[in-house]
Amino acid sequence: MKKMEDREIWEADVQAGSPLEDSVWMLECNVDDCGGEAMGYVMELLFAQGARDVWFSPIFMKKNRPAYTLHVICGEEEREELEHIIFSGTTTIGIRRIRMDRTVLRRFFLEADTCLGRGTVKMCRHRDRVYAYPEFESVKKLAQENGADYQTVYHILKEAALRQFQAGRCRRPSEGGNEDGLGENQR
Repeated sequence: MKKMEDREIWEADVQAGSPLEDSVWMLECNVDDCGGEAMGYVMELLFAQGARDVWFSPIFMKKNRPAYTLHVICGEEEREELEHIIFSGTTTIGIRRIRMDRTVLRRFFLEADTCLGRGTVKMCRHRDRVYAYPEFESVKKLAQENGADYQTVYHILKEAALRQFQAGRCRRPSEGGNEDGLGENQR
């Protein structure tokens, strides 16, 4: 397996189905005395500063107080700034951090043409299986423009992308595609 530092990932790499290895940080803290509005705002700031994922888990703390655990996945480059956002935007006084190794499927974005219009689909492969994941905003836009339901548009876009991928009609960035090997919030 190749390391994540190899940022130029072409469709041939995806076709091969070989995953990448890299490391991320998991930041966590428990918060029991911070309002929901502040927590939501902190989530927005964390995403804006490069967090790959952010979520809250409901928990009970001492004396059965309802609270939340804030979870953040990030890269080494973003970790310090994201910790600053957590300290300044919540009432926590401590952040746990764990470095985690992970295996990530290579991916790129394909612009799939359908009878409803063009939409963006994240493509990846593991061994002999190809996966196609239509991007939410593309599905939503096509559904609204065509007066169609979400599930129907999702299926049409997914099938079109799989046909294009299998036919070898994938564009490299120099040909106008938006391929970078990593999906939104996966960098």
